[in-house]
Amino acid sequence: MEEQLNDEEVRPGEVKFSEEILLASELILNEFIGRLESPEASSFTEDLVKQEVKKLVLAINELDKNKHFIDTGQREDLVSFVDMAIEAIQFKKDGETDYTLEWREW
Repeated sequence: MEEQLNDEEVRPGEVKFSEEILLASELILNEFIGRLESPEASSFTEDLVKQEVKKLVLAINELDKNKHFIDTGQREDLVSFVDMAIEAIQFKKDGETDYTLEWREW
């Protein structure tokens, strides 16, 4: 049930999102990255990292609640994005732990 940008044919495996979803998603993700790029992020404990992930996931949940744009592919991409962002601040998480799982509704 993806929102289409226009009437162009969408090829299998390709998803087109509305500008509203793209802009809102970009804002949410940029805010998350901004918090992780803050000077104090280098000393984040696991609890602080989880708090930041929770803020991100709850914001995405709210956006997805009415738009229903996240499917399996987007879910996997978002989890990978979170993992890469956490690694970028040299935070070592515990194994294959998925920090989004506790709060996500997608």
